[in-house]
Amino acid sequence: MNDNPVAEAVHEIKRFKQTVDRSNKHDPLILKDFLLDEEIAKIAVDRYKLPGVSIITDLHRVYPDSLYTSHVVGTLNRIDHVDLSRIDLARYRGIKFIGKSGVEMVSENSLVGASGYQQIETNAHGQKIRSLAYQTPTTGLDIHLTIDSAMQKFAYDALQNTKGSLVAIEPSTGRILAMVSKPSFDANQFGRVGQQEYRAEILSSTETPLINRAIQGQYQPGSTIKPFLAFSALSTKFANQKINCPGWYSLPDHTHRYRCWKKEGHGYIGLLDAIAESCDVFFYKLARHLGIDEMYFQLSKFGFGSKTGIELNYEEEGLIPSKEWKRWALQEPWYEGETLIAGIGQGAMLVNMLQLAYATSIIANKGTKMRPQIIAKTVDSTTSSEVVHHPINVGTVEFPGNYYDYVIDAMVETVHGERGTARRINEGMNYRMAGKTGTVQVIRREQDEDELQLDRVQKKFHPHGIFTAFAPVSDPKIAVAVIVENGGSGSAVAPIAKSVVDFYLASQSNSHKIQGESFASALYR
Repeated sequence: MNDNPVAEAVHEIKRFKQTVDRSNKHDPLILKDFLLDEEIAKIAVDRYKLPGVSIITDLHRVYPDSLYTSHVVGTLNRIDHVDLSRIDLARYRGIKFIGKSGVEMVSENSLVGASGYQQIETNAHGQKIRSLAYQTPTTGLDIHLTIDSAMQKFAYDALQNTKGSLVAIEPSTGRILAMVSKPSFDANQFGRVGQQEYRAEILSSTETPLINRAIQGQYQPGSTIKPFLAFSALSTKFANQKINCPGWYSLPDHTHRYRCWKKEGHGYIGLLDAIAESCDVFFYKLARHLGIDEMYFQLSKFGFGSKTGIELNYEEEGLIPSKEWKRWALQEPWYEGETLIAGIGQGAMLVNMLQLAYATSIIANKGTKMRPQIIAKTVDSTTSSEVVHHPINVGTVEFPGNYYDYVIDAMVETVHGERGTARRINEGMNYRMAGKTGTVQVIRREQDEDELQLDRVQKKFHPHGIFTAFAPVSDPKIAVAVIVENGGSGSAVAPIAKSVVDFYLASQSNSHKIQGESFASALYR
């Protein structure tokens, strides 16, 4: 915003004149909204000097702590010509705003209520003679979310000054406990007169703060995909063998080396340790053994490559590649090297953090799939009646129970094992966590480079760090997926997930559990 009050006043006058030119001369115009108490008092004193000017009270939506919740709750903005073509004009008579994103958009029909009206008879001088008809306005429903504000705030702050996302889900119900996307924005600035500069700045920002990274961010999953591929290894008996990892792998009759993150290699390693220590060579060979179409089939069972069904229906599907997909999308054949990198969650494979948290919750549930949900219930405040959105079981990923036990044990080793890639977060942990780290390369390193020289490249080219986990292992209460863009590695971002899990489990064990607050309310201004 402009810090020069004179320049700001000139800008406001220019904006108002433009509004006048575009408006019907008989329609009232807003000169300024959200007046301060001092401004109201000053205008009231000088109203005799301002013919045609009046102060009116109107209903506005207010978002407490909007930075924490803007991507979930969403925004209101003025009804435009696109909205006018699809809404019931009688229902929206006198209503200026409509939901444009988040819960505000998907629950607009429940939230809006209906306008009232009064039909009057007047004389030639415009004086009221009598009332002919009157319709009482009706309020919309109250929407209660599954998210708790304290949990949401803690998760948001845990990401600190980064770009990224965190999703926490209750495995047994599918209820979203936290959904954070950073950077964020102030939803209170949308739909307000005089905030065009703020909105223009947000819309043009290269940081893309309006994107809900939790459901719209498209990221390669990196090594977090390995536990899901492990089920295929167990099914095909590939898991019975140990693979030698010298630090790289080449296809037969090819010189190109597909590197392991550990340049000296892991030596001979089996499936459980390959998950815990995140051996890339093991999963290169597993991917080649399975083939890309079998990987597509198996990963799809866990919800990758499709929408989760959450109420925020603008989520991205992600992508699990296949030979057919590449022929359709790129008109090109599939290459075996692409299968290898898909085995470590690189290449064309894309997920968002909601999908990853959801898939992790399926492992925690040993196959049971609970649809993610963010709306807990709707309440009619006039009658106190409510409609509860109960958890929805959408099926089962059928694998033998001992397969789930094996994969969970490997994920526990990731956190609690001596060589697990997330072992640094287990200090002082009084519960058992199952987790998996992932690192996603943003730029490709050269064949002769043992590792990417991060001190020689800009921060924006540093790898993304991903971590997914659930806890406690014996009775899963929470599953978390977190990504920090250019965060370096999954092991570097794992402490963020641990802090969120700690917070939630502590709140659950406390007799005074965290309580939800209002994310949005109506206020007369």
